[in-house]
Amino acid sequence: MRDNQPENGAWERKRIRTSLEIECAALELLCARGLDNVTVEQIASAAGISTRTFFRYFHNVRDVL
Repeated sequence: MRDNQPENGAWERKRIRTSLEIECAALELLCARGLDNVTVEQIASAAGISTRTFFRYFHNVRDVL
């Protein structure tokens, strides 16, 4: 472990990166299709994650916004 670096630093970076990937995928879909025409499954697929992973970060499509 480096000085001033928490042990879970890599996990925190992965968590942030995954959250941003979900947000980017969601925003692209929302811009193209509109809020009422995008599902959690579509966002998860576009982000390359499972729907279960999506729900670890967000409650629903509107929560991404």
